[in-house]
Amino acid sequence: MIRNITFCFILFSLLACNQPPSDKGSSSSQDQETSPAMQENQLAQALIGTWESVSLQITMPGWNNTDSTAYITADESNWEEVMQIKPVTTVFNNDFSYHAEYYDLSGKLINRPTGSWEVRGNTLIYHEETPVPMTFQQQVEKINDTDYRFIFQMDYDQDGLEDDKGVGISRRIY
Repeated sequence: MIRNITFCFILFSLLACNQPPSDKGSSSSQDQETSPAMQENQLAQALIGTWESVSLQITMPGWNNTDSTAYITADESNWEEVMQIKPVTTVFNNDFSYHAEYYDLSGKLINRPTGSWEVRGNTLIYHEETPVPMTFQQQVEKINDTDYRFIFQMDYDQDGLEDDKGVGISRRIY
């Protein structure tokens, strides 16, 4: 459960970018402004800072090996009740390192995953080093200057299939 929570909340976090090599040849300044490398750089710069989870929706098809679909929906009005933890805080540093902090309802730190991150296109890639080495990714969409949507697939219900879809929103707080 902690691993799933870690994954979901890190997914709300944000990542920066490794720029791909630029294409050789000439291009106008207008083309350069909208190039994938420029968009990655802009997303990476936008993600640097401290973020807090605002909402999470998880859809789990094939719940308990049936035709049923289960849902988890948490937002600012019911986050603690649904998730049984405080909203997750994630810090993305300009050196492409990150850490997330998970606190239980009494305020005790229960998990602090760390690692590095990068952006490729509109995909945020986490390279978690602790507590468990793993790599995962999420699509990132800007909602406004402070809120971003993170979309990901995972095995939240631990049925052996990465068929659960998560959509989370995180807000820049610093």
